[in-house]
Amino acid sequence: MRLLEIRQSSTPPDRVDAPALVLGFFQDERPLRGAAGMVDWRLNGYVSRLLAGECLSGDSRESTLVATQGRLRPPIVLLVGLGARVHYGFDRITDILGYVTQKLQKLHVEEYALEVPGASLLGLDPAEGAYNAVKGMVKILSPSAAESTRLRVTFLSSSDIAGRLRFGLRKAQSNFQGRVQIALIAP
Repeated sequence: MRLLEIRQSSTPPDRVDAPALVLGFFQDERPLRGAAGMVDWRLNGYVSRLLAGECLSGDSRESTLVATQGRLRPPIVLLVGLGARVHYGFDRITDILGYVTQKLQKLHVEEYALEVPGASLLGLDPAEGAYNAVKGMVKILSPSAAESTRLRVTFLSSSDIAGRLRFGLRKAQSNFQGRVQIALIAP
């Protein structure tokens, strides 16, 4: 059985109760903004130093795993490059979330939290962003050879877009239910 459990939360990314936090950032965005900027601040500029030292660039699908050493509630953060803002849209969200799902499966991480990568910074529709994020996860989970796969994902959002986000998650549940069992868990 392949099960995707989805929750929603308005908890800030640095305080969410999850074993891992996924954060996207753009190649052409300095300083970092949004959740990535806030987490960089909580990590005393560690991500900015990686960027300044050219250890990290923000190229699409570039990723690095960072231990938070108690500075955030999630013990690890997966930083994922989103590429250039001008090329970013819903198809890229699908691609990035497929990549993230595959990467975290290899690391045996079965539970994580995220904002729809890049959506709020670019003003993309939260419903379509959430739908395409789940689409990317399902693409990886549905052909999985594993007999039993369980993935628990918490979508983070501000309360003002929570309804639109929930609409997109319900649409994804309806459209992809035959490929993967999707459970929307009430907060």
